[in-house]
Amino acid sequence: MRNKLFHQIVILIFLCFCFTNLNAQGSGKINIAVMNLETPDLSSSVQQALSDRLRTELFNTGRFSVMERNQMQELLTEQGFQQSGCTSNECVVEAGRLLGVDRMIAGSVGKVGTIYTVSLRMIDIETGRIMLTKTEDCNCPIEEVLTTSLKNIALKMAGMSSSAEVQPAIRREAVAGQGDFFFKSDPPGARVYVDDQLLSGTTPLLKEGIPAGTHQIRMEKDVYSGSQTVFLEPDEFKKVDLALVKAKGGLKIVTSPLEADIFLDNKPLGLSPQTLTGLDAGEHILKLS
Repeated sequence: MRNKLFHQIVILIFLCFCFTNLNAQGSGKINIAVMNLETPDLSSSVQQALSDRLRTELFNTGRFSVMERNQMQELLTEQGFQQSGCTSNECVVEAGRLLGVDRMIAGSVGKVGTIYTVSLRMIDIETGRIMLTKTEDCNCPIEEVLTTSLKNIALKMAGMSSSAEVQPAIRREAVAGQGDFFFKSDPPGARVYVDDQLLSGTTPLLKEGIPAGTHQIRMEKDVYSGSQTVFLEPDEFKKVDLALVKAKGGLKIVTSPLEADIFLDNKPLGLSPQTLTGLDAGEHILKLS
């Protein structure tokens, strides 16, 4: 069957083929998936509730594009991957590669005495290294871990203030005044968005008279992007320098009949069905035969 040509498809795969989230890279968000939290002292139903709440809180930060639990389970099941018992960094990285995300978040909820501790780590799929670790303690019932602790640690993972620190930040936003921004990027020549509004010109770029307060900065050039949340003080001259990262995508290939030969950019990649991950955003040629 493999030697019989049943069809040949040549397609262009652009940035939008990222099956994890079609708009994630263009918006400057980081594509992530979240492993179910390890909860040795809690029931499976509580584990699932905490894990789902964590995904929601991470999404609500605005920094991440979070893969839905059902989509994540479907993709892993199709690859014969068992999420249960996957606690090592190596296993988490393998799951991330199958899912086609940039980073994975894994962690646990433990209890000592009356104190619950939520521990999270963010792992870069391309390098396999831990990029960030955060913890959140709560001398409280498990209900408060669900409603407060997970929100706080999600904000920490996003590099933002926890809920205990949010109110002072909000009061600062009410301060009247303006400041100036100087935008730089690597590579240069990037478009600059402030609070989703495109500015005229490209980096390096000076913009004066920006209202003081918190701003979401995003820079894009071709298939490269980066973002950062900053606070601009009245009369402040603030430099924002971002290293733009090349977007990655994935492609799920299912054919009828099965076991078609897959060639991507003239390189043989085996037989279908198959999920390709870690592909550079841009133009590719896919051939099935």
